[in-house]
Amino acid sequence: MPYFSHDDIAQIGTPPGPSPVGALRLSGDNAFAILGAVSDISNAPGPRTRCVVESVMRVPLAGDVLSCPARVLVMPAPATYTREPMAEIHLPGSPPLLQAALTALVDAGARAAAPGEFTFRAFRNGRIGLGQAEAVERLIRSTTDAERRQALSRLGDREGAAIRRWRDDLLDIAARVEAVLDFSDEELEPGIEADLAGLAEQLTASARARGDHTPERAGRRVALAGLTNAGKSSLFNALLGEDAVLVSEDASTTRDSIRRPVVCDSIEVELSDNPGFDPDTSGQGGDAATRGGKVTGGDDIVLWVVDASRHLDKRDVEFASSLTGGVLLVLNKSDLPPRTDAHQAAALLDGAEATLLGDIAVSASTGDGIVALRTEIARLAGALSGDGGWNRRELLELAAARECCRRAAADLSLGNRLELAAEELRHGVLCFSRMVGEGYAEEALGRIFSRFCIGK
Repeated sequence: MPYFSHDDIAQIGTPPGPSPVGALRLSGDNAFAILGAVSDISNAPGPRTRCVVESVMRVPLAGDVLSCPARVLVMPAPATYTREPMAEIHLPGSPPLLQAALTALVDAGARAAAPGEFTFRAFRNGRIGLGQAEAVERLIRSTTDAERRQALSRLGDREGAAIRRWRDDLLDIAARVEAVLDFSDEELEPGIEADLAGLAEQLTASARARGDHTPERAGRRVALAGLTNAGKSSLFNALLGEDAVLVSEDASTTRDSIRRPVVCDSIEVELSDNPGFDPDTSGQGGDAATRGGKVTGGDDIVLWVVDASRHLDKRDVEFASSLTGGVLLVLNKSDLPPRTDAHQAAALLDGAEATLLGDIAVSASTGDGIVALRTEIARLAGALSGDGGWNRRELLELAAARECCRRAAADLSLGNRLELAAEELRHGVLCFSRMVGEGYAEEALGRIFSRFCIGK
């Protein structure tokens, strides 16, 4: 992962293709030494002064060294985008010339920057939060005035301040619960459940007021996914209200993803039934089953269907580790004797890149819980379809934090489930931390920034 190195980095900062002027960016502790090796910046007044210098850059081109006029913006740390010493070099916008100039900087000691690596350094060095970094990319890729306004509104730190305030409130509540666990003579303070309920309402209101709006897609994508024979196809038919797909006890009956629009409580979503996952199955059905673990990456919400009438095994562990994005745990076959509960299944997501949005028990065969599942799908899809400043990743974490508050309040109301409540509160704090970019594994952050443009 190049993002976590402290190399000096350089990259072309203008779009591909010819233009009157092109730009290269350079950042790192040795940026000015590298710049001095390939250009004449003797007129720069000093390493601590921000200035523009008319210079000449020595560029290897067509077997020769070309002395090319350049305008160089010298930016000492920490008052720069990355909070490192930076330089921006303006040259004629010929693509071969810019590429040759980048090669010169690399030969002098820099490394060609990965996509979004300048913005990642701004995030890593505390210049901006993760939501603001993602807004930079949204601004660059925007094609309409509405998209640009949304991205610009998110570049401010109002949302980050709100997240940190909610995290502090939840940390305070968690500390009060932990005190009761640590000291047996302590009693739970009155009003904690009300505090949690109030925080959950704040999160709900914020999600509705400032949810991300994606005008290019009318309905949110909701995917049914899980092991073979978990009952996904039966659940798909139950949610649609018709026999749209074949239901069979044979494994891997579903070979390809099937998508249908469905309206849940007046909100339209695109629901998909996907091949069941089973890494031990061989043959053509096995190919489909293996694909079942890979087809949900582009969906907004994943309904992770678990057969609650059987014990979890290594296949569940492997499948859970592959999940990403927002996940609603659906415990199917609730009409049969239970052998797996929500806490056991949810524990499999620890360390995964998925965000648990809640859990619900249903029976596709009897219809129990189907109405409640429709309502929950509508609530989650609605939260992802607002018209404000949160992006999809933030909304998923916000929804997960809200569910943690609700589940913790429910555990506290029972009086004898303080350990479970404390665990929910710890996970809620982690959700808020991840909203601002803390608590993610390096690989997860690398995936986020790898979607950015080169040179940004």
